[in-house]
Amino acid sequence: QRQQVILFINRRGYSPMTICRECGTIATCPRCSVGMTYHKDTKQHLCHYCNYRATPKRQCEKCGSHYLQLAGIGTQKVEEEIIAAYPQARVRRLDLDSSRRKGVQKTIIKDMMNGNIDILIGTQMVAKGLDFPAVSLVGVIDADSMLNLPDFRAAERCFQLLVQAAGRAGRSDTPGEVVIQTYQPDHPVILLAAEQDYPSFYRYELSRRQLLQYPPFTHILRIVISARNERLLKNYVQEFAVFIEELLGANEGEFWILGPAPCPIQKINKVFRYQILLKSSSLPLLQSANEYIYLRKRPQGIRLEQDLNPIATM
Repeated sequence: QRQQVILFINRRGYSPMTICRECGTIATCPRCSVGMTYHKDTKQHLCHYCNYRATPKRQCEKCGSHYLQLAGIGTQKVEEEIIAAYPQARVRRLDLDSSRRKGVQKTIIKDMMNGNIDILIGTQMVAKGLDFPAVSLVGVIDADSMLNLPDFRAAERCFQLLVQAAGRAGRSDTPGEVVIQTYQPDHPVILLAAEQDYPSFYRYELSRRQLLQYPPFTHILRIVISARNERLLKNYVQEFAVFIEELLGANEGEFWILGPAPCPIQKINKVFRYQILLKSSSLPLLQSANEYIYLRKRPQGIRLEQDLNPIATM
């Protein structure tokens, strides 16, 4: 019928994790507190945060076992499986890795528009703003990975991406179908995204944020304290926490203080990171606190990042 398929997974590479089946140790980036992603095209481990590359080791660094196994899936793994399952299909992959060379992204999109691709696999690059009239099936793989991020906007972003991905199907006279792979089929975000029910999701998310006192019911000041010297950082974080308590003491009851605590990704490119979240319904109070914090002197080697009403808290 010359119809097309889009498979969406918001994770590039072949496998996001290499795990030792003897002791459970995961191959991690020496510069960051994240696992190394295996890329099969280069046969290398790659850190998606600092771009560190390494040849995968043949044995576990902790226990010496050779029983190492790739776990999880990325776009490269999906591409491999689809080519094996449908050898006659014309399959292409669109992600940051496949489109690094100039003009490749435009070529893939043009081939898709002209019907020269049967199955297109990609990250959020394929989910946003592209109009492929012949696409009648969209599959969203591992939707839970977007939903379970430690960020108060995770549900909103998950809903947004699911709806955008689903919107690629049935854009012409051909009826479209969307299949969402999830371990939580009864989760409100999954159900409402499947129905593309914006008003109900809006009400659900607003009630959740009101209960937890997150924007738009409050404002947030995110303070990230970082340093290459972990001991220096920990000592300063304790001192800074006392300063924050004293600074906001006169306005007790008008602020919520979350932290200090390690950032969800505690180390990036050899820099250790802690964060404090200040929540308040009063924007002027947060702005005033922001100025005081900015003007406060800090030791050499300590860096402060202040973000009022941040887009993300990762």
